[in-house]
Amino acid sequence: MTAFCSSCSNDSNMAYYTLNVHSDLAKADSVELLVYEPEYNSLRMLNSGQLKKGTLVLTGQICQSLVALIKIGKSEPLPFILEKCETDINISKERAIVWGGIENHAYIEQCTRIYNFERQIKNIELEYKRRIADSTLNKNSEGRLLRKHNALVNAMHKTISNAIKSNDNASLLIKEKFINKLDSTSFTSLQYK
Repeated sequence: MTAFCSSCSNDSNMAYYTLNVHSDLAKADSVELLVYEPEYNSLRMLNSGQLKKGTLVLTGQICQSLVALIKIGKSEPLPFILEKCETDINISKERAIVWGGIENHAYIEQCTRIYNFERQIKNIELEYKRRIADSTLNKNSEGRLLRKHNALVNAMHKTISNAIKSNDNASLLIKEKFINKLDSTSFTSLQYK
């Protein structure tokens, strides 16, 4: 069990977290739980363990929610928000699922909304290209597509901006993911302390 709190003034804020980690990745036996310290722009190892039959439970204490990464074997680390609760993390070759905690759910909901805008924008761009290629694009249809494209881009930017203004852990991850265009491997380039 690991206790971590760089900003706690007393132990009354300390609470337990539990991570139920499941993975079917081949050659993925080691698990590292890293926390991001934005004030130092660094990562700190908080907890670690070994998967047994694809499962590991990590527990410890924290005084506040933290931006964290779970790294299984040599796979790309998965960013999430470590909260004072029980969280399930399932990682397979196809996808990663984090379930548990109010902040994680808010982060996932915001990402889903942004990804939906991105998908719709890409579909309009593909339709525009298709209509150019098959010569069915005229001024009216081009105007409609461009207006719809602009409306979706503006809505997506407003969603991202509002998410960032909340100034919480989810906003930090949204900013890194959608504004700075950092993927989770960029976190690993930071120093361990």
